[in-house]
This record gives sequence, structure tokens and C-alpha cells, in this order.
Amino acid sequence: MLGGVGIDGRVSLQTFDLADVSQALVPVADAPRMHAPFVDLGSDAWGNLAVAWAECGDFDAPIAQDCSAQASDLRLRWFRADLTPHGAVTDVFSTVLGSPPAIGLAVAPSGITGVTYVVAGDVVVRVAGLQCPAP
Repeated sequence: MLGGVGIDGRVSLQTFDLADVSQALVPVADAPRMHAPFVDLGSDAWGNLAVAWAECGDFDAPIAQDCSAQASDLRLRWFRADLTPHGAVTDVFSTVLGSPPAIGLAVAPSGITGVTYVVAGDVVVRVAGLQCPAP
């Protein structure tokens, strides 16, 4: 599975079958954005998937080639093992202007999710209370 900006401007997941042939695109984000320079995936013991991503830019009126002078957002969303969304997109962090923070995502076997990112030279860890329930 790969994550990135799809043809509709939303962060999406590209799925593949066992022979590495591309399959369905699964939308992750609610709104289109121009760039998503960081996308990270993690799963729990039941195969539920967490997706964290940074995004910036206006999809309909692009003004820059990158995120360096634009407002950026860091978001998180959970999906069940069959890739149906579990809950809404969760806002993790927003910047007024500037490149989005690099991110890291870790998922414990229990499903508790930690997102790390850098703000003003400091590493920040947010533990999300959101997790998919066991089947």
C-alpha cells in the first residue's frame, strides 16, 4: 500500500493485490490539497490501519511548488482492516506558515497510536486516544 495525493487532490491509499497489481484507491482525506509531502502508515494486531499525513496548499489555486510558504496541517485517520474509515479525520497539528513537520507514526499491538513531529526544533509526541476496536 502506498499513500499520497490522488488525482482528486485528496490524500489516498493505493492498494495492490498479492501479485503487486494496483487495485482500488482509498480516499483518506476529506478535502483536496496541493501537496502531501509526508504520509506514514501503521497497523495494529488486528490489521486495522492508521494513516498520518502532512498536507498543504490549495488544490484549486496552486500558488507554490512546495509547502515552504503555505499553511500546513498534520492529520490522522484510522481504517478498519477492510479499509473502511473508522471515525473522522483527526487534526494533530497546524502551522500558520511554513513547511509541514516531518512525521513518524507508531501503532502499538493494542492499537494506541503515537504520532511524532518536529516543531521549532523540538520533537513532539502525541498519543492518540483514537484506536480501532478489536474485531
